[in-house]
Amino acid sequence: MRGTVLCFALPLLLAMPGCGSRQHARTKADTPPPSAAGAAWNAGWDGLRQGTRIAFRDRSEAVTPAPPDAIGAPYPQCDAELKARGIDVARENAAALVTARESAAHVVAPYDLVVVPGFTPLDLAMPASDLHPEAQARLLRALEDLRAGAAPLVMVSGGNVHPDATPFNEALEMKRFLLARGVPESRILVEPCARHSHTNLRNVARFMLSTGLRRALIVTSIDQAYYFGSPRASSFDVRCLADLGYLVGAFQSVDVYRVAFEPSGRALTAGSDPRDP
Repeated sequence: MRGTVLCFALPLLLAMPGCGSRQHARTKADTPPPSAAGAAWNAGWDGLRQGTRIAFRDRSEAVTPAPPDAIGAPYPQCDAELKARGIDVARENAAALVTARESAAHVVAPYDLVVVPGFTPLDLAMPASDLHPEAQARLLRALEDLRAGAAPLVMVSGGNVHPDATPFNEALEMKRFLLARGVPESRILVEPCARHSHTNLRNVARFMLSTGLRRALIVTSIDQAYYFGSPRASSFDVRCLADLGYLVGAFQSVDVYRVAFEPSGRALTAGSDPRDP
């Protein structure tokens, strides 16, 4: 009985030849056709193996090299939106950009930067200058990671999103929150254009590619960490492909709040939304 179980199970689990091959060589002619149930099982197993190969192939293609001239080159931003709101990104990031270039030249921490996506409720009726408690919780986790030496920099990402006419920019409000808690300006970068979770990371990827940074630690909430960290199951990849036409990078879950991120060179491709191109 034990030999029968092993003889049946091992070929299925390991996709090796059937146990009959150990007894005598069997030709295709003298192999009986499988039953209907057996044929269905074989088809399902073949599909699973093929699907696994496709999955690994696609994940390996999630990160493509940046163009050789990407470092230091300008990349798409919501320039008209920034100008209309008087937001000078170059000035906001001037001190931290020096730190970013030093980080790109010398590995000083496990990650090049910590990334914190903004959070404002979709149904917010009136503009609010105070950060939502969820956004504050994300920032406090990131603050712990900065103090622990996870990265030399933090990038806060988010535009003027909810409600639509709000004068408050998520990234700038998050920067103020961190400054008030002792984080020096030379460690804080702002990305003030993103209007969606997938463009948070696309826009962060653009900055990373333009400065030669390679690896980021996304610090967020449990639900969004799952969204990023399981991009196939959560539909994040589907959203990227539908809206952008490419995957923004590769992800690896670290814990329930944190996801490692490696940007793809495709992120430099401009989008069609003038408010978040």
